Amino acid sequence: MASGGDDDEAVANAVAIGEFRIFPGRVLPGLRTGAATAYQAESREWPLNEYYAVVCDPAAQPRLDVIATIRKVDAAGLVTPIDWRVLEWPGTGRRHLVIVYLKPVGGRLVETLGDAMAPIPEDDVVRDYLVPLVPSLSALHVTGVAHGGINPTNIVFRDVARTQPMLGECVSSAAAMRQPGWFLPIETAMTMPAGRGIGQRGDDIFALGMTTAMLLLGGDPTAGMPDEELLCARIDRGSFATLVGENRLSSGINEMLRGLLADDPKMRWTIKEVEAWLPARRVAARQGTAARRAIRPLEFDGKVFSTGPALAHAFAAAVPAAAEVVRSKDFETWIKRALNDEHSAKLLPLAHGEGMTGVAPDRRDDVLVARMCISLDSSGPVRYRGVSTTVDGYGGALAAAFFGNGSVQHLAEAMTVSLPQFWLSARQPIGPEHIALHKTFDQLRNFLADRRFGFGIERVLYELNPTLHCLSPLVEADYVVTLA
Repeated sequence: MASGGDDDEAVANAVAIGEFRIFPGRVLPGLRTGAATAYQAESREWPLNEYYAVVCDPAAQPRLDVIATIRKVDAAGLVTPIDWRVLEWPGTGRRHLVIVYLKPVGGRLVETLGDAMAPIPEDDVVRDYLVPLVPSLSALHVTGVAHGGINPTNIVFRDVARTQPMLGECVSSAAAMRQPGWFLPIETAMTMPAGRGIGQRGDDIFALGMTTAMLLLGGDPTAGMPDEELLCARIDRGSFATLVGENRLSSGINEMLRGLLADDPKMRWTIKEVEAWLPARRVAARQGTAARRAIRPLEFDGKVFSTGPALAHAFAAAVPAAAEVVRSKDFETWIKRALNDEHSAKLLPLAHGEGMTGVAPDRRDDVLVARMCISLDSSGPVRYRGVSTTVDGYGGALAAAFFGNGSVQHLAEAMTVSLPQFWLSARQPIGPEHIALHKTFDQLRNFLADRRFGFGIERVLYELNPTLHCLSPLVEADYVVTLA
């Protein structure tokens, strides 16, 4: 227990945000999220409640664009921000975004995903976790915002008795940036953490399914399996079969997990279907398309491949060898006859020809293979020279590169050769949102090529990240978000 002198010092050093006081000397390790440190806070107006504050890491790209929206969500099972400010934080020599929350006094469900857990009976998982959490996730989804961080380490308890679970905070870093890959759909799991985009509600559904599976099975069903091996197994066998399929569960819960962990977004359940399943443990099945498998596998790099996505993933990791295969006549024949994929066959001449004349000779293999990966796996990410990002995650990936985590040059090259536009053109069908994004990236490509002051890659950075603070060395530590 702190002495009176220690308490007086803590109060004297407190940082104010509106009605709240935050105590830099009172760290709460159990509520830390990624690189964001948590501290004790208190309210002058509601002194009996317990609060905490998170001091965000600027490089984590806090979600300033959705924080006000999430604050308005009325959901008992969701940790929502109460107040926030950009302010000078003692000891760091810079300004940070600081966010205040009501403290979940029961702590986390588990501290790490490797922690031992006892399997929880199905009825208890449904009653004690899904029933309170699903309506809160639904309330969040109604606003158009995804959570992006659902997993057992981010389930917290409102009460000391640990009977009131909540989905933990989700705004101190970019959506899904901290999420382990096996809690994400395959196409998102392939991307770099900063390149996962603004967050998709379907990603939350998948994460809910994986979290449910961990509660039922008593921990990580893939423990000890290397990440790359796990990803390749999911691409080849499917996520449900790889992550859950070998375990014995009731038919009702299996039906739900198949729906939540479906790799085809058209088959994956919506939050409304999860809500409908809870009382009856039954929901109408939806029809989807099975992954197209070649009648004759293609051998590459010592392995055989029967699907476009699996081959694309292998191509991206071995570009020179992949370029040699792609240029062969046998490859075109394999796509048309063995894989019988008309869409990929139509994209093949575009991958070879359109826009390749301006590509530097030493980059033609990289561009060709990047385009071929899109042709083989049009739902997958843009993959180029170690870059792997969704199109809507391009801004986040570029910001991370400016913070020193990734290559600015490789992202700029990918934009120069119009890889985001090629990805958008490969959509099936192409919707109005794809056309609008195509025009945006055309404009950004022009900005990138413009050598005048105020353009170039920095202009692209801020156009793609409207809430990013100014990264100029002159003012970066001041966390300047608006011109005013």
